[in-house]
Amino acid sequence: MNFGDIAKSYLTYIQTHYGSNVAIVFDGYPSDVNGKSTKRAERIRRANLHSSHKIFNEATCPEISQDQILANERNKVRFIDLLKKFLNKANVTVKQAVESADVLIVETAVLVKSQYDNIFVVGENIDFLTILTGLAPMKENLYF
Repeated sequence: MNFGDIAKSYLTYIQTHYGSNVAIVFDGYPSDVNGKSTKRAERIRRANLHSSHKIFNEATCPEISQDQILANERNKVRFIDLLKKFLNKANVTVKQAVESADVLIVETAVLVKSQYDNIFVVGENIDFLTILTGLAPMKENLYF
């Protein structure tokens, strides 16, 4: 399985579970990783896991585990770029935050809520619920 196959699997999963009319929002990874940021401590922790920078494209087969590839921030940025291009070609709406995507995810949901019967914010982060509580009007069609 190469990175192109992984991107196809990702698209199939999205379409199977959420339909074809979706928006995908990715975290951002600013080039100034030494500056102060909300994710700085987590990035330092992950960097300590050490993974080398890998050059890859859609045709490349991964030679190491997902965790090892994504432990290196440059690999993660490259993989997100690959996914964004693949999803855009499939007419999936893709957004990427400058840094943490939590607020952008909720803002995107609030912005498009009138266009759909229901909006589902899918994630494992409790911050979504907190931000939704603050930004989304009560009794709306937004679900966490």
